Amino acid sequence: MPLPAFAQLPQIPGLPAESLGALASGQGFTTSIEMTATGKMPVSRMTLYYSPHPERVRMELRLPDLDRSMSTIALLDEGVTYQEFGSGTWMRMPLPREALDKMRRAMKQANSEVKREILTPTTIDGRLCEVTRITQAGGGQTTLYSSKGIPVRVVQQTAQGNVTLRFVNFRQGEPQSGIFAPPPTTSVLDMGEMMKGELGDLLAE
Repeated sequence: MPLPAFAQLPQIPGLPAESLGALASGQGFTTSIEMTATGKMPVSRMTLYYSPHPERVRMELRLPDLDRSMSTIALLDEGVTYQEFGSGTWMRMPLPREALDKMRRAMKQANSEVKREILTPTTIDGRLCEVTRITQAGGGQTTLYSSKGIPVRVVQQTAQGNVTLRFVNFRQGEPQSGIFAPPPTTSVLDMGEMMKGELGDLLAE
């Protein structure tokens, strides 16, 4: 099963990439996700927007308990990411094609080495769900709950405890194209150009 683009991005923390394979439908979508974990990790909430043609992702992450937010836009067709950490200023950074291809190969290899088991259907949030348990080569397990192909819940078991993702208002369909760009009234710092300039200054010394 192919993985959607956002599952391959290191800028999106905490999401088990194998579980996100359940979203690979070849269509655009928008969904809200509530993520909880055992221990002291605060509840986090995020909204994901995905477009396959061209391949683009936007994630809005909120940590209410810490009063923090982060936004990430990845234009995989252009090899560019934008990030904003609640300050209103966006940072534009290159996403090298070689690095992206390497990540995808690693993800594909990891995805081919898992064991899948179909478990007894169960009801989650009032919906009858198909249940699939995935065991990674290293022993970690992820359980996927989906209803008619729509993800409902994901539970990932790790050595540190369980991580649970609850999908809310999953909607298939292409998001509006303007969502994949920083707001026009905000400032954008081109980190790639800044790094080039600093390197040039060092070489000139």
